[in-house]
Amino acid sequence: MVSNTVVVADQDEIFCEGFATVLARSGRYQVLASAHDDASLIEAIRAHRPRMVILDQRLAVAGVDQVQAAIPSARIILMSPERAPARPAAPAAGILSKSQDARSMMEALDLIADNRPVVIDEIGRKRPRVNRHPIPGPQALAKLSPRERQVLEFVAASYTSKEIAETLGITQRTVEVHRHHMLKKLGVRGVADLVKFAIRAGITEI
Repeated sequence: MVSNTVVVADQDEIFCEGFATVLARSGRYQVLASAHDDASLIEAIRAHRPRMVILDQRLAVAGVDQVQAAIPSARIILMSPERAPARPAAPAAGILSKSQDARSMMEALDLIADNRPVVIDEIGRKRPRVNRHPIPGPQALAKLSPRERQVLEFVAASYTSKEIAETLGITQRTVEVHRHHMLKKLGVRGVADLVKFAIRAGITEI
């Protein structure tokens, strides 16, 4: 049984469900529920009593106090839409920045789960900022080649480049080339944006 139980709360529903999918497929976190506003957040934590709550900073003004009141032992991780501040503000156990990719976020979460305070900027300082353009609609899938669609399916399922290469019988370098082409064709940046697009296009299920 996975001990790291999580509730994810973010006003951006696509990001919320996409990140919840990445967490669940890692095998290290059990996502009990997702929420998109204060009311659904409090309902979720009272019903499920998670060990960790990943909370959009826009919900944090009232949300942190309510989470602490309901579950004093819960570890609260804030999601910042921009570059994270230098230190997590009490009582947050850590701060993740949405400008970082999914792998950096998972590395930070693993440290937090091990009771180590984290600001993700200390891990991924030199990684690219989040793409400010909107995630394209399902029609953009037509821009991708059949092989790129295959690679996208595996990316959305949290496979590494090495695992994708072994499964498809191609080189890891070829996988990276396909990923680069997908990012360019779709006008997005990073794994998190690819997962969002895959959800929107119906390639992966939440």
